[in-house]
Parts: sequence; C-alpha cells; structure tokens
Amino acid sequence: MLKGSTVPTTLRDETDEDLLCWMSMRKDEPNQAEEAWLEFYGRHVDYLYGVCVTRLRAYGLRQEDVVDLVQTMLLKVFEKAASFKPAPDKSNPERERAWVRAWLSTIAHRLLIDS
Repeated sequence: MLKGSTVPTTLRDETDEDLLCWMSMRKDEPNQAEEAWLEFYGRHVDYLYGVCVTRLRAYGLRQEDVVDLVQTMLLKVFEKAASFKPAPDKSNPERERAWVRAWLSTIAHRLLIDS
C-alpha cells in the first residue's frame, strides 16, 4: 500500500486549491511546484488508492496494477493542475476538499477507462 509523503514541506498549511495553484506554475516556480505536489500527494494518495481498489473488478484491474495507476493519476494531477476550477464556495473547508476529490475522481475515472 502507498503511504503519504514524509518529505518536510513549508506548504502543510496551504489548502488543496492553493497547492494546485502552485503546481500549475511549475514552469515559473519548479521547486515550489514540486514541493506542492509532494504535499498534495501525501494528502490524497491513500484516497486514490482506495478509489482504484474499490473499482478493481469493474475495470478488470489486478491488485498489482493499482500502485502504478495511482502513480500515473498523481502525475496527471501535476500536469493538469492548471485545469482545476476552484470551488465556488470557499466558506467550508470540507466542501473545498470534496470539490478537489471530485476532480480527482474524474481524473481517476478517465484513466481507469483507458487502462
């Protein structure tokens, strides 16, 4: 099973949306973008692993395919960070997290279909 990142980061207090914003600036701020990706990875790797395991049979995946697929998904997030549309309601951090996870689920679904 994958585990979250233990890399020290200065971005621990940033929201997921802020991390995605940093990742979207990877050409201008590559170090900060990578640091943001590591923090984002640590927050969401277990969630994406769970999504994949839950859908294993439906998509004909083998258990050993899941780790590679999760890695591919998180790299896709890094590449597609600029396409993320922030949540319309910023007043509730749990809704913001749900908004980000819905976006992640969309990426996961598309990659699962293509796998």
